[in-house]
Amino acid sequence: LANWQAINEMVANSIDAWFDMNSKSHQLVIDIQIDQQKDLDKAQLILQDNAMGMDLHTLEKAVTAFLHSDKKQGDNAHRYLGMFGFGLLGAAFTLGQELTVVTTTDNKTHYVATGGVEKFKTDKDFDV
Repeated sequence: LANWQAINEMVANSIDAWFDMNSKSHQLVIDIQIDQQKDLDKAQLILQDNAMGMDLHTLEKAVTAFLHSDKKQGDNAHRYLGMFGFGLLGAAFTLGQELTVVTTTDNKTHYVATGGVEKFKTDKDFDV
């Protein structure tokens, strides 16, 4: 997976979540920020969207399913862009060593998942 493919996968996930909203009046906004540092270990890629977000169960699946996608079974499977199984972790760990996900479905309850490559290698776990 090349870096551009990893970013494409993350953007595709945002678009797919927007498809699931089934709203013709809701305009999707995706904001990508790159905080480049001289020390590349401190650089950050921040991707934000205003799609539907993830509930706790969906977030837990997203941060434990490495190179897996079950979007082929979704109601909008014929429209999905990110259905090739790279997944959030495959994309994130192509770009860096750490991942933090902050998500909400109602703008009241926020779920956070954090983890890194090394921890995932040993115990396949994220802090949620």
